[in-house]
Amino acid sequence: MHIRPFAPTDYPALAALHNAIYPNRPRTPEGWAQTDQQRSPKCLFQRWVAEEDGLVVASGAYDQDITDYAPDRFYVDFKVLPEYQRRGVGGALYEHVMAALAPFNPKVLRANAYADQPQGLEFMLRRGFYEAWRETPVRLELGTVDLPTYGRFVTAPDRVQFGADLIRALGKALVDGVH
Repeated sequence: MHIRPFAPTDYPALAALHNAIYPNRPRTPEGWAQTDQQRSPKCLFQRWVAEEDGLVVASGAYDQDITDYAPDRFYVDFKVLPEYQRRGVGGALYEHVMAALAPFNPKVLRANAYADQPQGLEFMLRRGFYEAWRETPVRLELGTVDLPTYGRFVTAPDRVQFGADLIRALGKALVDGVH
């Protein structure tokens, strides 16, 4: 395995990697490149890829978010193709990213892990991270919703009530375990 800095020519491989892991959260190379180009110059950012036999099998990165900026606060992100997980690739990238972050003396490190990818949470927990909060995804399948039922909420004053009813219904769905 070889770890190297990310290059613009890696966007297709990065998107393919992400989409293999998170098929319900697809990204495109063009969209990813645009997001990277729009980063605030105030925020530090670096990404690497891990290759095996010329194939990008993983990525690791650190960055800062302008909406949550502090000079010593960073986000870290690691993605490993499922067939390459539990083979040391993620661990090697983690060590690489942490070594690159060390000169910035980070006080806060954050990472995301998803309920449908428990191995990601386990990976971070083994490295001293802890679960600070949990977001429960809620999906509204528009094809199964009886939208005409809500047609009466088209006037401006009723939109507030519609929002309240929708939030109440979604909350009940969460409690009932429907998503």
